[in-house]
Amino acid sequence: MRSRLAIDRLVVRREVAIREKTLYRMLYETAARAEEILGLNVEDLDLAGRRAPVKAKGARAKTRRRGQAREDVVLETVYWDAGTARLLPRLLKGRARGPVFLTQ
Repeated sequence: MRSRLAIDRLVVRREVAIREKTLYRMLYETAARAEEILGLNVEDLDLAGRRAPVKAKGARAKTRRRGQAREDVVLETVYWDAGTARLLPRLLKGRARGPVFLTQ
């Protein structure tokens, strides 16, 4: 894990893309696993509340008594701070759906 100072230095560099700046800041501020953050969709984000539900580590689909798998999984909530809150609107500009961290 990187230090807060290292993340701050990364975010101010002009040659670093907004996607990477937001990803590193969000990983640092939420202390979440990369898999959890990379799996976020725009529609899952609560920008005003600075939070989003993520699939818990090792979460499996819940099963019913007769062994039928259900769609829902165990979710946890991650919370982020002001640094991520400032970067997310720039990253999501003009998008209302789909993965938060699009690849090119």
